[in-house]
Amino acid sequence: MPKGIEIVLMQPKEGGEESMMAMRDRLVGALHEHLEGLLETMCVKMDDGSVVDILIWETREHIDSAPLGSPIPELDEWKTYIEKPVILKGTLVSP
Repeated sequence: MPKGIEIVLMQPKEGGEESMMAMRDRLVGALHEHLEGLLETMCVKMDDGSVVDILIWETREHIDSAPLGSPIPELDEWKTYIEKPVILKGTLVSP
């Protein structure tokens, strides 16, 4: 079964980048604890200052079945440091 890929494009709010990155490990730990099928996460800081999160899931079905309103306090905190994210979802075609 092909892996699911979720790409989250975001811009840190003015003055929020340092706090956002400081809590990154806590956020990733909480996501793994609460979201079944999440295999790996990567965070990339782009040259323009934006941040891209790449989440790799066991399958695309795991992305689609993840609870949207999941009570993950670390995720709620993370969202306070970013502008409205753009979320792209897909299926890995080739490694």
